[in-house]
Amino acid sequence: ATKLVRQILTFSRQEEQEFQPMELQPIIEDSVSMVQTTMKKNITIETDLDPACGAIHGDPTQLQQVMINLFTNAAHALGAEQSGTLSIKLKQVELHGRKADDQSIDLDPGFYACLTVKDTGCGMPPEVQEHIFEPYFTTKKKGEGTGFGLSIVHGIVRKHRGTIAVASEQGTGTTFTLYFPLLLETAEQEQKAIDLSIPEGYGHLLFVDDDEAVLSMGREILESFGYSVVTATNGRRGFEIFMQNPEGFDALITDYSMPEMNGHELIRQVLAIRQGIPTILYSGYMEKVDGEDLKNLGHSAFMAKPIDWRELSRTVQKALGQEV
Repeated sequence: ATKLVRQILTFSRQEEQEFQPMELQPIIEDSVSMVQTTMKKNITIETDLDPACGAIHGDPTQLQQVMINLFTNAAHALGAEQSGTLSIKLKQVELHGRKADDQSIDLDPGFYACLTVKDTGCGMPPEVQEHIFEPYFTTKKKGEGTGFGLSIVHGIVRKHRGTIAVASEQGTGTTFTLYFPLLLETAEQEQKAIDLSIPEGYGHLLFVDDDEAVLSMGREILESFGYSVVTATNGRRGFEIFMQNPEGFDALITDYSMPEMNGHELIRQVLAIRQGIPTILYSGYMEKVDGEDLKNLGHSAFMAKPIDWRELSRTVQKALGQEV
């Protein structure tokens, strides 16, 4: 296995070991706050979160990625022009069998945290609903993204011993329903504090990803942390932007898998022009890297998807020698 593959495998094994008793409510509220800055003003957000829903066993970073992805997708479904509503509801439910809300739910009987994310947007036809959780499936036009989002969401939910269901009708909207098993028997366990502090930083960042939804969301979030951000939708375009002002950027952040030029090649070409610029690579899949060595290539850091935006900011701060 290549060094990159070994790093991702190690990350995956550590994920479940690092799960902890945690409440979903603060993660949902924080995710809404982060995504709201990227939403159009014509979208109304309604939340109904039961503060006594209970704790689950999970990873806050991964679950925040789930929330951000679902909320962002809902905003896109509502479109740029039309007004609409995004409703987010959290409650405790008891499942008596392997069905709930007339949908096939592959879960044992018991108590669950039930999260529903509902939008009044364009909806999806049945032939699209059947494939939305498959890797690489997307309804976006070329250059608008890879379609990894809901595949990652599905994988994270399953890692948390939960399930996700979708109901949609064209012209009416879409509802995602997520179930996570509750830790009722360990409700008295002390929960680790979740660090939701804002890791404010400064610097001029070049941020490259072929998924425009990730770019838009990431730019807004990083700018809210204090950075100035320039984005590019592929490696070749990123290098063109860099070459316009090679000394003008403080750090490069790039996805690995992109058309035309991947993240490794982009970093290699950037470092050939300007040695020492901090470069941060991230990836969501165990891609073939042909034996490339991250350290020898000059990468300052590697991060695995889903992206923890706060941790990304802290990684940038460390690379730039700023106080963390």
